[in-house]
Amino acid sequence: MKTWVKFYTKALDSPDIGALSWAHRGIFNALILLAGRLDYRDDEDQETGQLDTLERTAWRIRCDVDEFREAVSAFTVRGMVAEHDDLLFVTNYYKHQRRAPSAQRDAVKERVQRHRENKAEECNEDVTTLQDAVTLLDKSRVDTDKSRVDTEEKRESGATAPPFPSPPKKSSNSLPIQAQAFLESGGKFRPGKLKGGQTKKQAAIEFMIEKIPDHPDDLIFWGQVVDGYCRQWSSYSYTTMVNEYYLKRRIPGQSSGDGNAARSAYRTADEYPEGDEVL
Repeated sequence: MKTWVKFYTKALDSPDIGALSWAHRGIFNALILLAGRLDYRDDEDQETGQLDTLERTAWRIRCDVDEFREAVSAFTVRGMVAEHDDLLFVTNYYKHQRRAPSAQRDAVKERVQRHRENKAEECNEDVTTLQDAVTLLDKSRVDTDKSRVDTEEKRESGATAPPFPSPPKKSSNSLPIQAQAFLESGGKFRPGKLKGGQTKKQAAIEFMIEKIPDHPDDLIFWGQVVDGYCRQWSSYSYTTMVNEYYLKRRIPGQSSGDGNAARSAYRTADEYPEGDEVL
């Protein structure tokens, strides 16, 4: 059972929906919600939009059967509802409710696996570098008696021994998995640098790493948040996506119950405090 469904604003411009009475519009909206609650899926785990028989569907949405039968006739003529084997279906339900390709479980698992393989390669490179450094240090200790005496004299005089060679900084051939999910779901990084010299892209990536775990379930949900937000508002507003939606476990487009879900997440450029979202 799903607790929410996607409902697009473009429905306001649909001639089929616009031709319906307000009562029929309400019934159709209830059918979309019911399809999400029932959440019937096919063998490939794709949502089908299946409802129930006409009479039982009317009962599920608490609608008079005769009134519902009249509404279904209006929906069927417009291709909004279909009937197969005495069962009703919301047509094109899968098309509007499916996950973005980058947010599907297999895609996320593949990105996580690729990310961890890159991390493992980096660790192996660092271990090899450290072993080489130790070997060089051991060779430097094989010296003449004179050099050992010189070393002792330097220690007595307060001089310090050469510092231990440190491994080079890690290099990464790919973005962190959180940033990959952000980009593949429609997000974009702002160009330019902050006052301190750090790029806005790097600041955004560090913020995502801090707030979002690299667990597949978290990344799937993060991809859904980004996809939903970018479809409605800005592709750059990653802090709003994280703070207003990801951390509050909400998907953009899902009503908050007070009718103000969209406005609470949207701010113009003039509303951002200094150093905030304009990263």
